[in-house]
Amino acid sequence: MATIRYSAVCAFNEDLSAVVLIHKLKPAWQLDRANFPGGKVEVSDGEGEQGHRLCAVRELQEETDLSVDAVDLTLFCVLHFDGGVCYFYACKTDINKAHTKETETVFLGEVFYILQGEVFYMPPSGTKARDVLTLRTMSNLPFLTQMAIARVKGTKIKHFDVTEVYQ
Repeated sequence: MATIRYSAVCAFNEDLSAVVLIHKLKPAWQLDRANFPGGKVEVSDGEGEQGHRLCAVRELQEETDLSVDAVDLTLFCVLHFDGGVCYFYACKTDINKAHTKETETVFLGEVFYILQGEVFYMPPSGTKARDVLTLRTMSNLPFLTQMAIARVKGTKIKHFDVTEVYQ
């Protein structure tokens, strides 16, 4: 059985206080959770770590309209799970330019709240919801966000260049 390959991006503002997030509607196990932009590595992205890196650039642009150079992404975690692997990258960029391009809403989450496992955002105009929404994050988002901050700051995590996690 082939390993399914994914990439995700933790895109921070300059002072690392906010991150671009997606209000997930699919797949079902992510429904109504906040997660980083990301998706499946496509054949056109290529093989190995470079394929994951190019996927991260593509997915960030497709989902949020943010453009970053592949060399500006910092790999901070490789998460292995049953049947797949996800490479997590971090970067600093002008996240205020992020906007919704697909059916899942893009918003900015404050790191303070992400570390507590929930975030708040105002739905876009033209939607039925008019109040601030509270979303739980994916369960791994608090520790992934902390890891991303450490890597972007240049802090080593337990003497590893990249943290490998096996679930």
